[in-house]
Amino acid sequence: MKYKTLNDIKTIIATKKGVLKENFKSALWYVTKYKGFRRDLSQKFGIENIRPYKFLSWHHNCNYFIGEKPNKEKIFIKTGGIFNLIQREFEVINYISNYDPLFYKQHLPQVELIGECCGESFIAVKFIEGKTLDKMLKEHIITTSQKKMLLEQFIESINLLHSVGIVHRDIRPANIIITGKEKLNLVVIDFAFSVSVESNRFPETEYVKKNKRYIYHLGDGFNPSLLTWDDAYSFRKIALLFGNDFREEYSALFKSIEEKIGKLVYKFH
Repeated sequence: MKYKTLNDIKTIIATKKGVLKENFKSALWYVTKYKGFRRDLSQKFGIENIRPYKFLSWHHNCNYFIGEKPNKEKIFIKTGGIFNLIQREFEVINYISNYDPLFYKQHLPQVELIGECCGESFIAVKFIEGKTLDKMLKEHIITTSQKKMLLEQFIESINLLHSVGIVHRDIRPANIIITGKEKLNLVVIDFAFSVSVESNRFPETEYVKKNKRYIYHLGDGFNPSLLTWDDAYSFRKIALLFGNDFREEYSALFKSIEEKIGKLVYKFH
């Protein structure tokens, strides 16, 4: 990623230093609030066997858990954090589900409930049994035909996001979960920082406007530049990880993605 100014670099360094501070806050939350949160989830919503999930990735009071519904179905639980991220994530997913129910069913988290307990808003979705794309790429376990399947689904995802005028802003391998064994299916997760470009349906939150350092990490280098996001660009950059030979063999599919780059861009001002 290209950093434009010295102040930008300083802000990013400060953000990196804040990771330890976030971990401390997470530990404090766990010690002081976890038992009450778990109790309320059980008593109010019937969710049992609740346990922390990926503790070191907790940030901005946005915490992750695994639990079970009364029928023993596993669910993923995410608290709202300081930006009221849960409300934005739910609204975006709900909007897309109404626009294209089939895409929602195949490629987005399936929302079970949204609620509040112990002063914490949360969203619960069906637990996705799969691996993140970054992990699969590291394990070198994706065949050429499977890469083609995913590339086609990249295009489908870009077309959907462009149709609804939404920029995800954090398209990267870690936010793409792959399900299936032979026939792979992608699920795009974490719409918490999504914004709309051509309407005011999902504007930037006031808190983010005043604290832009909290969105420097979005895209994680898969975006065009600092504080600029283009989901088509991000999907193309991910696709390039499939290798040069694959790119040459499926140049027509790559061209379909490249034609979308620059069509729907969000820049933070």
